[in-house]
Amino acid sequence: MRALSSLRSWLSPPAAPAEDEAALDRHLDDLVRFYGQGCALVLNLLHLVFWPTDPWLLPDPRVLAVMHWFRASTFSVHALFLLALRLPSLHRRPLPLFAAGVAVSSALFGGAMAALGGLDQPYFYMTYLAPMGVGAMPARPARRLWLSPACGAVICLAYFLARPEHAASPHLGAALGCMAFTVVISFAIGHAMYLLTRRAFLTGLALDRSRDILEEYSEHLEDKVAEHALQLRRLAAYREQAATDERARLARELHDEVGQQIASLRYTVAALARHGHGAPAVGELDQGLTALGEAVRTLVADLRPRVLDEQGLGPAVRWLFDRAAARTGLPCTVTIREAPGLTIPAAHAGAAFRIVQEALTNALRHAGPRTIHAELRIDGDGIHASVSDDGRGIGPVDMIRAGMGLFGMSERAAALGGHVEIAGRPGQGTVVRLHLPLHDEPSSATAVPHR
Repeated sequence: MRALSSLRSWLSPPAAPAEDEAALDRHLDDLVRFYGQGCALVLNLLHLVFWPTDPWLLPDPRVLAVMHWFRASTFSVHALFLLALRLPSLHRRPLPLFAAGVAVSSALFGGAMAALGGLDQPYFYMTYLAPMGVGAMPARPARRLWLSPACGAVICLAYFLARPEHAASPHLGAALGCMAFTVVISFAIGHAMYLLTRRAFLTGLALDRSRDILEEYSEHLEDKVAEHALQLRRLAAYREQAATDERARLARELHDEVGQQIASLRYTVAALARHGHGAPAVGELDQGLTALGEAVRTLVADLRPRVLDEQGLGPAVRWLFDRAAARTGLPCTVTIREAPGLTIPAAHAGAAFRIVQEALTNALRHAGPRTIHAELRIDGDGIHASVSDDGRGIGPVDMIRAGMGLFGMSERAAALGGHVEIAGRPGQGTVVRLHLPLHDEPSSATAVPHR
């Protein structure tokens, strides 16, 4: 039973969807056209190559005459087949045209072999090539069941009609048995070719559908990822702006409230000192208040430099580098070029200042530089800034290990439509470049003075 089931599944594979079966039929028709044209061209080419050699290869005049007739007739049939395929009505139905061509060629083949000799000679056995040639063309089982047997039957019929006396040969049974066996082998080979073609074609259709589905999913996924990335950047920009506003509020409160209280206490301490009340303790208290005032001013500057709000980005960057030079003793220089009449949005000024500040801090903390130089250019194209040092330089591994600092600079710039580039080589220093376009900021944003 299992063998019968396997044979049944081999003879009749499971049906595919109707549109796939229709596409397979069109593909098989294309293969019939290709195979038929190929066979006709190759056979005619062989006729042209060997026709001139027949007088030397076939010295018997009777055999030579038969071969000339066979070559001329089959050459004409193949040429007519190639011309018929160019007709639109026949081009759409290639299998009937191919079957007609096979039938006529098989009849000519059988008649020619009958004229050459009987079954006791090798000529009839050459006709076994015809069913085997037909077997290589893939076709559906229903078509294969009549195509291969029809080829063998037409050869035998033409052979015995041309020379009826050959039917009385004692070799008749063996000859017909070999022809039947050849037809069976032709059917098996042809059906195997059909199954391979069917599987390859249907698998290709399935892969095409899967690729289309994956491409569609990929496009949707890319859109979703881009949408979520945009939302995250907007959230990061909102949080950064909120943090900037909070730092500004804390800086104002520290400066206005705590600073005024410290100043008031210092006046009180000074009054006590003038009246001679506990001069040593008052002196220590005055020193403590002075240090506390300095700490508050430093904290205010770190939270939100007033120079950024009052004078603009250029003076704020210069103040930042002057402060770093005074604190470290390293040459920290700045070159500033600003186009007049531009209004810099507060978000852009704050982001540019923080990115330059982060680059300066990284250089001082990790690079071990001898000098640090910054360039700031503000024009209609946006804010261009660079911070370069001559320190140990950053390499690919350092970029990976750098953590959130470098990523934060890039995200801060990307949130405003800009970008940050970091370049460096070990032992040759590092350069951090920033570009922030000014046109991406909404017009309702608060502006920073540009001087």
